[in-house]
Amino acid sequence: MKIYQIAQNLQLLQTPNEFHGAILPQSEKIMEELGIKDALTELAKTEGYHTPLDYVLCSLYPEYKEACKQFYNDYEESLEDVVSKGIISKIDNIVAQALVVFWKEFRKNENISNG
Repeated sequence: MKIYQIAQNLQLLQTPNEFHGAILPQSEKIMEELGIKDALTELAKTEGYHTPLDYVLCSLYPEYKEACKQFYNDYEESLEDVVSKGIISKIDNIVAQALVVFWKEFRKNENISNG
């Protein structure tokens, strides 16, 4: 599946109730559907992040690293407080796409190594 097809599929996703209230609901859903949450959670912990999506977000957008770490220290301003909903929606779409690409590359490398 090409990246543009993945993007089209992501735009058609309906956010399930279990992700209502999540800042990045598409990304949460994709992470769950692909079964990569546990692996990303472990990776996030080794990098000092509280959630896997914080890790992915800050990896894709390094300009948010300092704000994320500051949020961990004082829990005052979250991403929703400093970025518009329109921007968050775009970020969510990009992060969800990145998760799909990550998963596809991981599976491809796994298939090569299992040969």
